[in-house]
Amino acid sequence: MLPNPLELPGPRFLVFYLLLMIAVALAIVILRRITEGGEMPSELGFDPYQIAYLRGGRDEATHVAALSLLDRGLIVSEETQLKVADASAARKVRRPIERAILERLAEPATAAELYGTGEVQRAADALGDSLRNLGLLPGPQTRIVRVLLFLGGLAVMWGVFVARVGRWV
Repeated sequence: MLPNPLELPGPRFLVFYLLLMIAVALAIVILRRITEGGEMPSELGFDPYQIAYLRGGRDEATHVAALSLLDRGLIVSEETQLKVADASAARKVRRPIERAILERLAEPATAAELYGTGEVQRAADALGDSLRNLGLLPGPQTRIVRVLLFLGGLAVMWGVFVARVGRWV
């Protein structure tokens, strides 16, 4: 018969506790893979703005979109300011984030001012929403499951710790 791990002497208990931590961490990883796993969506194309959002969030998507517009000559840089190259530029784009940037730059602005604009942020956040719908970013339910898994693992570890300390008292 195996001894009660809570009655093991100090060093042996620490080895048991370390093995328990590893087991709990592995269980959390396996449960996350089971709950979050799935196949890659087939509708995902190679949209550079979605890739940029995955890489760095809203600001990175805005940055890549602004650089694309600058590279295509739809916006121009004059010293520290960005502005629309010509009034017809908005008709030459089809993506909402590009349109939002062009509308914001109807009046010249610095690059830093571009990131804090509501319409540009909303257009970039729409990219994040589409990625969440595809299952490529965690949504609110996934975050709740992750927190519950973490708290469950923490409860197991604290429970063993409290039970061990309770034997000393």
